Amino acid sequence: MGGSQSTPPQKPPLPPPGTPLDVNKGTFGPNRDPNKDFKKYGKKEEDGINMGWYLYHPDSRDDVSLYLPSERKEVLDTCKMMDTYFGVSEHDIAPGLDSIKTSIERLQKEIGTTRVTGEQLSKYEDGKLSKRIEDAAMGCKRLRDDYPRVVEAMNTSWNTCQRNGYTTQDHRGAKLADDCVKIEECRRLFGRKVVFHTVIRGKLEEKNDGCQLIDLLMAMKNTPAPKK
Repeated sequence: MGGSQSTPPQKPPLPPPGTPLDVNKGTFGPNRDPNKDFKKYGKKEEDGINMGWYLYHPDSRDDVSLYLPSERKEVLDTCKMMDTYFGVSEHDIAPGLDSIKTSIERLQKEIGTTRVTGEQLSKYEDGKLSKRIEDAAMGCKRLRDDYPRVVEAMNTSWNTCQRNGYTTQDHRGAKLADDCVKIEECRRLFGRKVVFHTVIRGKLEEKNDGCQLIDLLMAMKNTPAPKK
């Protein structure tokens, strides 16, 4: 008898567009599984807990809370705002962007060239590719429109955390300071601050990818075909 082949584990399905991304559930990694994507320790436990686990694993928690109820509410409201913002990136833009890239690569193979016209983009897949580009463009517009408001709230709440002793080692904020007062609401905010600077800014600013790629495709799609 031949041995049965095991099928690789399936990633959990993505939530529908418009769903906020709860950073503290740790489901935004490559496997969408916090136990796989955010290991508690590195190669040696004595090296300490991994920062990714501390910030994003659902089992992680700091024991101290902000003392003033008004400050707790302010920081948690900012976290909630940022979750909604991240949801646009993760659930509205990212899946469509991956699908758009795949379709364009398939189109380029079919026409035998990397030079794709706006007319070809608009007509490919009976207009479905064009619709996905437009949907992604709407998501990118929302990211840009809400960017100043999210940055202002994040910086205000981060200042609140710093006043209460939740501090990092340097201006980049890659690690907690040795004398950091670990505060639960600030841990949540810190995780979102890192996601904002590593994921959101990259999606908006990286050339030839993310929203800049969508901008280029929209410009191509809206360029009239040359008159014959």
